[in-house]
Amino acid sequence: MSNAGQPQRSTGNKIVRFALVGLVNTGIDLSAF
Repeated sequence: MSNAGQPQRSTGNKIVRFALVGLVNTGIDLSAF
């Protein structure tokens, strides 16, 4: 139950991961063009 105090942190990590993935995907798309 140690995760009870980290819901916001986990969601923040998810947002950061999605942002990084989006930047990487856009970079790959730009390099592809």
